[in-house]
Amino acid sequence: MKIKSITDVITNSSSECFLIKTEKSRKEVLKELKNKERFGENHSSGMGGVLEVFDKSTEIKDFEWFTDYCEEEIKHTPFEFLPKDYLAIHIDKGYKDLINFIKTEYEFVEDIFDDNSPVFNKIFETYYKKEEEEILKRMGEVDDRKIVNLWPRYKKIQEKLNFIKNEN
Repeated sequence: MKIKSITDVITNSSSECFLIKTEKSRKEVLKELKNKERFGENHSSGMGGVLEVFDKSTEIKDFEWFTDYCEEEIKHTPFEFLPKDYLAIHIDKGYKDLINFIKTEYEFVEDIFDDNSPVFNKIFETYYKKEEEEILKRMGEVDDRKIVNLWPRYKKIQEKLNFIKNEN
């Protein structure tokens, strides 16, 4: 199986992924959610009780479930485009009370899996357009030998921009 993006894996109908805005760290939010998980209506479904919090620097290798789907080790940050005050929470749909807590206690922005997640898409697009501008500028300042080294990143940026264009 070839995985092109994080959404190729996190699209199980038994889970949701929320974008929140907070000054709390990923670890603080995860700890808070884990403490709340024990109370209320929180049952695991087909996702086996998944509860993960991503920030811009969270490496995918930190999540066992993801590497189970991959034929090769992947070391990248799937939410590298998130501004520092945003987090993505991937959660089992069975955690009804925890989902309600997320939507009421944090500055809830939107459901990332929703077909129309304009804030998430705008953040994604803005980040990669800036990356594209920066790499094109660097390519204009170096000789052909160094452009070869920049090309893989440029190609990856183009894939990301095409992805968001196709989503809209």
